[in-house]
Amino acid sequence: EKNNSGWWYVSWSGGIGWVPANYLKPAYDEEEDPYKVCDGDIYYMTIRDFKTTSKDEVSFSKGEVAKVDLTSNDGWWFINVHGKKGFAPAQFLVKIEGDDLKEDLVNNPPKLEPYLKKADNNSNAPPRSNNHRRQSTRKARKSLRSKRVPPSSAVPTGPPQGDKYTVAENYTASGVGQLSLSKGDEVIVTAKNNEDWWHVWHDDKQGWFPSNFLIDSEKIVGPQQYQLVADYNPTSKEELSGKIGQIVVITDQHTNPDWWFGSIGAQEGWIPASFLKNL
Repeated sequence: EKNNSGWWYVSWSGGIGWVPANYLKPAYDEEEDPYKVCDGDIYYMTIRDFKTTSKDEVSFSKGEVAKVDLTSNDGWWFINVHGKKGFAPAQFLVKIEGDDLKEDLVNNPPKLEPYLKKADNNSNAPPRSNNHRRQSTRKARKSLRSKRVPPSSAVPTGPPQGDKYTVAENYTASGVGQLSLSKGDEVIVTAKNNEDWWHVWHDDKQGWFPSNFLIDSEKIVGPQQYQLVADYNPTSKEELSGKIGQIVVITDQHTNPDWWFGSIGAQEGWIPASFLKNL
């Protein structure tokens, strides 16, 4: 049995019981999108306090209104609370419906008590495996950009003027007016019409581009050297193995703040940022 709480009911040679969904993977290699993008603006009431334990999560207090962008049956949803975005436990949220849906919902939330009665207060947040923390940010970003539609507002004219940004990941245009760019391309952002799509120039081309694929160029630095403070043994083939004292050349600190991409000699992969220190 699968459900949005993130706890799945399974059977194995030793018996049956509930296990965290993100500690499981398909028995066969499958490439599927684990996230479902919400159609339109979907709002939920937070019915328990939540404090982040990872940089890709978002904290909130009981009684706040959250806009849900992505759902997943692993129990961790991608939400927006007062402009702050990140992952949060799905069972700490109850959907707002009916007469409670009104204008300025975020600043004037409905009464909390009716939603507390709907809540499952006996369910704890499912633990997040290291693999889930490392992959969730990248997968969520791909899900969001594949579903969002660029704004229909007028395209800026004249010579490009604006801030410089760098493309963090390859992107292939999926609609009219979008721009295909490669990781490392530098662009000039000429319009930020909404939080999802910005209008950019690259060389002599212009078009709409997903904002969560861009990094402020002023924050970009070249490859940096770090030293391992402890041995690290990978749990997947995408991760980097290293011994205490070894030097790691880090080339990506932005895709996931908790997991950095780097190399030791000819080997490269993802490694926890907490295992590294500045030289």
